Formats: sequence, structure tokens, C-alpha cells
Amino acid sequence: HLSSTRYDIPVNVYDSFEECTRDTDVIILSLEDKRFLNEDWKNVHSETSNIILFDGKNILNRDEMEDIGFEYFGVGV
Repeated sequence: HLSSTRYDIPVNVYDSFEECTRDTDVIILSLEDKRFLNEDWKNVHSETSNIILFDGKNILNRDEMEDIGFEYFGVGV
């Protein structure tokens, strides 16, 4: 990944969603991007250090995410 000093806080830029979510504490989706529907969420879950997922647009299926093992919070519209 690349690091940026363009902002006052550290910002990392990653090449893939899997790389970005690896070893994270929380995943927050704030965009209604259909690409999230095609992610391998089982793999993402296996690579995270915690299993909290905030879906700010309610684009994912709650039952599927909970079946995978995420603590899922669907918020927003």
C-alpha cells in the first residue's frame, strides 16, 4: 500500500478491497457501490482481526453477513 502525507492524518491507499480490510478492527461502508455486492465476504471475514461491519447504505444482506460471522449493523437508507 501507499502512504500519503497529503492530509493532516495518516491516509493509506490500497490496491484491493481485501488488502484494505485485512487486519482491521471495523469495516465501514459509506457508499452504495455495487462492487461491494461482489466481494468475497467469507474471505474478508477470515482476514479481519475483528468482525464488526457497518453498512451505511444497507446494500448487503444482513442474514448473509451474520451467517458468515460478522457483527452486522445496517444503518442509513
